[in-house]
Amino acid sequence: MWPALAMIPAGWFPSGEAAGHGFLGEFPVGRAYYGYFRFQIPEALPPGTVVLSAVFELDGFGTYMWTPRTDALRIWTELASDAPQVTGIADYPEGEDMQGPSLSDESVRWPGMGGLDWAPDGVNQSPELAAPFQELIDSVGGLGPDAHVQLWIGADALGAGNREVGWVDASAGNGAGARLTLDVLLP
Repeated sequence: MWPALAMIPAGWFPSGEAAGHGFLGEFPVGRAYYGYFRFQIPEALPPGTVVLSAVFELDGFGTYMWTPRTDALRIWTELASDAPQVTGIADYPEGEDMQGPSLSDESVRWPGMGGLDWAPDGVNQSPELAAPFQELIDSVGGLGPDAHVQLWIGADALGAGNREVGWVDASAGNGAGARLTLDVLLP
């Protein structure tokens, strides 16, 4: 979903063209068109936990005005001890007069250099995300059992025009939801 501030009253537009598909990148020009991905962790990650590796995977289905040689994404973690579900415009991280979640100072460009060659019919794997996850754990004093973590992903740089990558949502019913793999060293 993305906030439609020009609408009166302000509301949400779907970030996909059909059920089971979403987009992320930049839309409209100059605004991050975020994808947000919420995961429940299976066990507590107490203070002192060291994040050795964190990798995110997403199945693609297409692109819109995306230039693989230059366009890239950026990934942040939401700084919350139990990230709430996104339910409305107030939950979005930026925009006029909006109170939204705090995002990590640590973020990761996807890919690290150059442009992202999005696999429209395959698996797209993020670069290493250990730094933003370490910031999350350290900033909130650890995560309790069954806590939720949330990733926010949007265009790396804004102002280049409407450009998006498509992804398959778990609601597509084919078992192809977003995946997160964390490798940690517990204290």
